[in-house]
Amino acid sequence: MGVTIAHRLADEGVTKIALAALGRDKLEEVAADIRQKHPGTTVLAMETDVSDLSACELLVDKVLKHFGCCDILVNNAGIGLLSAFAASSRKIDAIIDVNLKGTMYMAACVLPSMVQVGQGHIVNIGSISAKRLEPYNTIYMASKCGVVAWSHGLRAEMQAQKTGVTVHVVNPGIVRDGGLASKHALQGPLFTEALEDAGSTTMSEVADAVISAIKYDIPDTVVNSKDMKLQTGWPEYWQGPCGKWFKAVAES
Repeated sequence: MGVTIAHRLADEGVTKIALAALGRDKLEEVAADIRQKHPGTTVLAMETDVSDLSACELLVDKVLKHFGCCDILVNNAGIGLLSAFAASSRKIDAIIDVNLKGTMYMAACVLPSMVQVGQGHIVNIGSISAKRLEPYNTIYMASKCGVVAWSHGLRAEMQAQKTGVTVHVVNPGIVRDGGLASKHALQGPLFTEALEDAGSTTMSEVADAVISAIKYDIPDTVVNSKDMKLQTGWPEYWQGPCGKWFKAVAES
C-alpha cells in the first residue's frame, strides 16, 4: 500500500519523496519506478525498521539534511496476525512495536521540524479493525485502536498549541488487492463471502483517501465499500462470514 501512496503523492506534484521500509532491493525498485514515471522527482530510499527509535531518528535526520524539511509524513508500516489470543503471546511485542510504537516514533522524530516551520501533515494508517469487534484479530485491533486514539489526541494537542501541524487517520477496510489480508493462503469462497459481508477496499482507494485527508484536513476517514455500523458490539459482523474467515485463517 505504501508504494501506491507514494505514486499518488508524486501524481499530485510532490517532487521530493523519501521511502522507508524493510527490504533494500524493493525500496530501490520502487524509487526507480517513481523517478521513471515522474521525471524531476527526487526519491530517497532508506531501509528502516520503524520499531527501532534510533533507526527512525537516523532516517529523519537524513531526510532533513537531504530535503531541508518534511511537509508530509505517512505512517503506513504495519504487521498483523490472525490467531487466537491465547496462542499469540509471543507476537504481542512485534505487532505493538511496529503498528503503534513505530507510528509514534516516526511522528516524534518529524514533529519538531514541522513545528519549527509552522506547518505539516501527519497521516497515520489505522484500520477499520479499530472500529469494530474482530475475534482472532485482537492484538492487531489493539494496536490500531491505539493508533486511532493517539491520532485524535495528537491532532487536538497540535491545535491547542497552535503549531500549524495537523494529524489525520485513514482507516481501510480489508484491502482486497494488497495489504495484510492478501498475504493469507485462504483466498477461496469464504474469503469472497467475507468481503461481500463486511466490505473491502483497494490500495488505490486508500491512497485517494490519504490525498483527500491532506487536501481537506479530514481528521478520520473510513475507506470501505460497505457502509457499516461502526460499533464494537455489533454481533452481526463478527458472527458472520468475515468472522468465520478470520477463525479459519487463525486455525490454518
